[in-house]
Amino acid sequence: MFDGDNIPEILKRTVNTRNKMFHVNSKKGDAMTGGQCGFYIRKYVELYRVVILSELKLWNIDLENELTQAMNDYNTNFKKLRIKMK
Repeated sequence: MFDGDNIPEILKRTVNTRNKMFHVNSKKGDAMTGGQCGFYIRKYVELYRVVILSELKLWNIDLENELTQAMNDYNTNFKKLRIKMK
């Protein structure tokens, strides 16, 4: 799901974006753009879906394959929004 993405940078920017929005700190730098927020919200939703379905013992190989294909397409279609490894 996050293959090729810079996870530490994404987490840092997620926190900075949250701080910028919820603490009204408009000067907070190194935050995500609006497009990046939407892009990574989708990935976070899919991550939560995997965790919940796994805990309920409902996650299976068909769902795994579907998610893999969907994330590959998503990454390809929105490659400018990705925060990639350097």
